[in-house]
Amino acid sequence: MLTMLYRGKLVNGTVFDSNMEEDGKPSPGKDPFSLVLGMGMVIPGWDKGLVGCKVGELRKLSVPSKLAYGEKGQGQIAPNSDLIFTVTCLDIVRKGEEMVIDTTDLKKGTGPAVKKGDKVTIHYVGKLLNDKQFDSSRDKKTPFSFTVGAGEVVPGFDKGVMGMQKGGLRKLRIPPQAAYGADPTGGIPGNSVLIFEIELLKLNGK
Repeated sequence: MLTMLYRGKLVNGTVFDSNMEEDGKPSPGKDPFSLVLGMGMVIPGWDKGLVGCKVGELRKLSVPSKLAYGEKGQGQIAPNSDLIFTVTCLDIVRKGEEMVIDTTDLKKGTGPAVKKGDKVTIHYVGKLLNDKQFDSSRDKKTPFSFTVGAGEVVPGFDKGVMGMQKGGLRKLRIPPQAAYGADPTGGIPGNSVLIFEIELLKLNGK
């Protein structure tokens, strides 16, 4: 599964769809776009043109009409239109790694490490891959508590806090299968890879 920023143009330069600015930065208010490569979720020009793409790569796709919308066209795209896309790959969830949680400790804590069954109190900030924030306990000024491994949170949270110590600050990358899956929820598009920064405030009430 690839998560992309893109900018689509007609050959005359008219932009018909985009979640990326001309300078390559994410468009304000727009969400990243996710697709499973080779499954027909997008036009054939994308399924073919994105093979071999790497995270962080900027790629230009020149797509002939027969690999785009063909004789039917779509929206602003007239029949038999060749298309030009500029795309950037933000993330790749490889087959077999759908439940892999990436953790990066930004600050080490002290004391006992979090284990299954512990009650933790945390602050968190949640963002999409384009840095768009969708939730924050810090902004609400309300810490969040849950019991680790009790199914009170998404699997990525349960796994992501394991081993943390009080006062620690950690970054989590959670693929959609370990978060909210294919269904949109609370401002989070379907099939979203989520980035959380979490701080462990309390462990078992202390």
